[in-house]
Amino acid sequence: MENKLFFCANKAFMLSRLLCFCCLFLGLYSCQEEDSTILNTGKLSFQMGVDTTLVGSSSTRASNILELSGFDDPDSYKVVISQDSGVVAEYARFDKMPAEIELEAGAYSVEVSKGTKTAAAFNSPYFYGKQDFTIVKDMTTPVEVTAAMENSRVTVDFSDDFVATYKDYTLSFMTNKMTLPLVYEKGEYRPMYFQADASGTKLTIGMELVNVYGKDVQYTATTTIKQKQWTKLTVRTDEKGLNGVAIDVVLNDETKETVYVNIGIPDFMEQLKGAPSISSSFFNWDGKETMTEPTILDPMDANTFTNIPNISVLAGGKVDKAILSVTKDGESVLNVDFANLEEEKKAELESLYAFGLPETIKGQMSFDFNPTGLLNSLMPKKDVNAEYVISLSVSDALPESNTTTKLVKIVLKEAQDPSFSGLDLIDGTYQKFTEQKSLRIVHTLDLASCSFVLTNSSDEIINTGEVDLVTGKTTVEGIDWRKTEDAYYLDFTPTWLNTLQSGKFTLFVTVEDIASIKVVEKIPVSIASVEWLTTENDVFAKHIILRAKALDNDISDIKFIYGDKEITEGLQNEGDGVVSYVLSGLRSGEPQKVILEHNGIQIKGSWTTEKEQQLPNSGFEFWCYEQPQSNWKRWFPWDSNNVNTRGWNTLNQKTTSDENVTASNFAYVNNSGTIETNDKKDGEKAALIRTIGWGEGTTAPGKFIGTWDGNIKKADSGYLYLGGESDNPETEYSPYPFQSRPAALNFYRKYLPASGKKVSNDNYEVWIKVEYRNGNQVILLGEGYLKEGGKTTSYELKTIPITYINSSYKATHLYILFKSGVETEYDYMIVPPYNDLSTGEYIGSQLYIDDVELIYD
Repeated sequence: MENKLFFCANKAFMLSRLLCFCCLFLGLYSCQEEDSTILNTGKLSFQMGVDTTLVGSSSTRASNILELSGFDDPDSYKVVISQDSGVVAEYARFDKMPAEIELEAGAYSVEVSKGTKTAAAFNSPYFYGKQDFTIVKDMTTPVEVTAAMENSRVTVDFSDDFVATYKDYTLSFMTNKMTLPLVYEKGEYRPMYFQADASGTKLTIGMELVNVYGKDVQYTATTTIKQKQWTKLTVRTDEKGLNGVAIDVVLNDETKETVYVNIGIPDFMEQLKGAPSISSSFFNWDGKETMTEPTILDPMDANTFTNIPNISVLAGGKVDKAILSVTKDGESVLNVDFANLEEEKKAELESLYAFGLPETIKGQMSFDFNPTGLLNSLMPKKDVNAEYVISLSVSDALPESNTTTKLVKIVLKEAQDPSFSGLDLIDGTYQKFTEQKSLRIVHTLDLASCSFVLTNSSDEIINTGEVDLVTGKTTVEGIDWRKTEDAYYLDFTPTWLNTLQSGKFTLFVTVEDIASIKVVEKIPVSIASVEWLTTENDVFAKHIILRAKALDNDISDIKFIYGDKEITEGLQNEGDGVVSYVLSGLRSGEPQKVILEHNGIQIKGSWTTEKEQQLPNSGFEFWCYEQPQSNWKRWFPWDSNNVNTRGWNTLNQKTTSDENVTASNFAYVNNSGTIETNDKKDGEKAALIRTIGWGEGTTAPGKFIGTWDGNIKKADSGYLYLGGESDNPETEYSPYPFQSRPAALNFYRKYLPASGKKVSNDNYEVWIKVEYRNGNQVILLGEGYLKEGGKTTSYELKTIPITYINSSYKATHLYILFKSGVETEYDYMIVPPYNDLSTGEYIGSQLYIDDVELIYD
C-alpha cells in the first residue's frame, strides 16, 4: 500500500515536471515569434520639395502668380503614406511629420498634395507628387518627393478689334474629364484651371458672339493643354476676312498656334433693310412686324419681376423716334420718346425705372434697355385685377420713315393685404423683460408707411411713433425696424418694454403699402406687477413648489390657476411680498402649466416634472460570478450579458483578491461577502450581505473538533451599494448617475445579527444620499439613514424618508449603501466546520435585502 502511494506521488511529480517543461517551451517560442514580429521594421526618412515652374510663362515662378502664392512652401503640404491595404499614416502638414517614421518592412507609396483636385474651376490650382518606396528590415530608407502643378492654367484676353466688333460674348470650355462646361462670360477675368494629362488633353472652346448689330454667331475651336502649363488665349478678329475670328495660343510670349474660324457672309445685314426690328423674349416680340393686338401675359403678382431680359432695337436707317407708352385700364401712365429726351428727363427715368439707356439713341442703328424697373412700378388694384398695356414704337430716319410698333398686355393679380404674425399678445412683468417681442409684417408690395399707437384701458393714448422706411429708424427709443429677404419686423426691445407701467394696454400697428392698402393690427398688452420665483429646482416628480412675488408687496389678490382649479387658500406668506404653494398630485415626466394672476393680470408658467426614475436590478434577480478556484466564487449583482442590470456593487473584489489568495483553494480565504440567495421576498432571488473573515493566512480550526486553533487575518462587514466599485464604500464612493429626487427609500429586509463574547447583538446600517456633482464640486441635497438590529426570521418592509437640506440644485447622482453589521470582532463569527475546510466560511451578521424601491410624492 505504501509503495502504491509512493508510485502515484512520483507519477504526479513527473507529470508536473513535464507540464512545466511544455509551458517553458511554448513561452520561449511565443517570445521568439513576438520578437520577430516587433523587430521586422525599418525607418522612412522623408523629404519633399516643390517645383514651381510653369511652362508658358515668361516669369516661370508659380509664386509670382497671385492665386499660387504660398504653393512654394513645402511645410503646408498634406502627406499620405499608404499600402495596397489602405492608408498607414496621414499628416495635414509636412512640418507636422516626424523626421523619421518606423514602418513594417514592405512596399509603400507616399503622396503629397495641396489645393483641391477638380476637373475644372476658376482660381483652383492643384499641386501633387507621388513616390513608391520599399522599407527593408533594420534599414533607413531615404525618400524625396517633388510636388508640381498637376492641372493646366488657362487665361483669356481679347484684342481691341474684337471688343469693337462684338458687344457681347460667352465662351464655354470642355475636356473629356468634365461633365459640364466651364463658362467664361463677358467681364470675366479669373484664370481657369483644368485637370490635364502630362501628354496633353484636348480643350474644346465654344463661343457665342453678339456683334454691334445684335446678330448672334457661334463657333467651336479646339487646342491642347498639358500639366504645368500656362496657356494664354488671345481672341481677335481674323486678318483673312472681316467676318472671321482667330484664337492665338501663346506660350512664353510666343504664338505657338493660331486657330481660325470662318463665320461666313453675315446674314444679319439683311435685317438692316426695311422697318426697325424690336425683340423681347419676355414679351414675345420678334422682328419688324407691327402689332395691332398685344400679346397677353399670364396674370402675375405685382412687384415680383426679376431677371427680365433686355428689349433690343435694330434700325438700319438709324433710330429717329423710340416712343414707349404705358396705359392702365385705358388711362395713360407713361409716354416718353427715348430718342428725343432732355437730360433732366432721362435722369428722372433712370432714377425711377433703371432702364440702362445708352448715352445716345437718336441716329444710332441699335440700342437696348431693361424693362424690369418699369414692370415692378406697375400697381395692382384691391379686389380686382389691373390691366396694363405697354407699347414701343420705333421709327427710322429714312425719307420713307419706316415704323414698327409692338404691344403687350400685362395683367396684375388683385393686391394682397399686408399680413401680421408672430405677436398676438405682449405679456410680462413690470421692468422684468429680458427678451424682445417681434411683430412680423409680410407684404407683397413695398410698404409706404408704418406707425404705432399705445393706448391704456381707458383708450387714452400713452405713446405714438412711426418708421422712416428709407433709413429704417423709428421715432421711439427701444422700438426697432428691420428687413429680411421676405418680411419686415417691428422689434419691441426690453428697453421699451420695461418703460411700460403695470396694467392693461392695447398696441395698434398700422402699415400702408405703395398701392395705398392700409392694414391695422391690434395687440393686447398686459404688464403684471407680480413675478414668478419658481425655478427648475422647485420641480419634483409629483409636486412643484410654486413661488411668486408681488412687486407692490400686496399679496391679497394673488392666486394660482391649475387647469380649472383656482388656488387661493393655503398660500404661505414668506414675507416681502412672496407667497408659496406646494402643487401636489402631479404626473411625473409631464409638462405642467400654471397661471399666476394678480390684479386681474395673468402670467403663464410651464415646467416639466422630474421622472420617477427607479433602480437597476432592484429585485436582485440578476447575478453572475467568476470562479478562479473550484471551491469559491467572486459574485457580482448584475447580468454580465445585460448592461441595463448594472449599477449595484459589493466589496467582493477586495475580499477575493487579497495579495496571492487566488492561489488558494479555500473558501474561508477567498470570500464573497455579498451573494445571491434563494431566500427571497418576491421573485426568484434576493441579496444576502454578510460580515466575513478572509485573507491570506486565514486558517481553519485545529485538529480537534470544538477546539479553536484557527486564525482570521482580516474581517469586513458586507456591503451592497449603488455606484462604482470601491474598497472603502462608506467614505470613498462614486455614486450612480441619477436625475430625480425621490422622497423615500423602501426595501424589504431580514436580519440575523451575530453575537459573541464581546458583542451581544449587532446592528446593520443603510444610507441614501442625493447629490449634485459638477467636476470637483459635490453638494449634498438630501439624505436618509437607518441603523437597527434585532433578529428577524421573515422579511419586513422598511422605509427611510429622505430629508432635503438644499433646494438650489437639481440631482445628478444617487448613492445607496446597505451594510451587514457594524461589528467585525472575530470571536462572534460562525467558524467553518472542521470537516468542511474547502467550502467553509467565517460568517458574522447576515442581512437579507429584496425589492428596493424609490418612493416619490
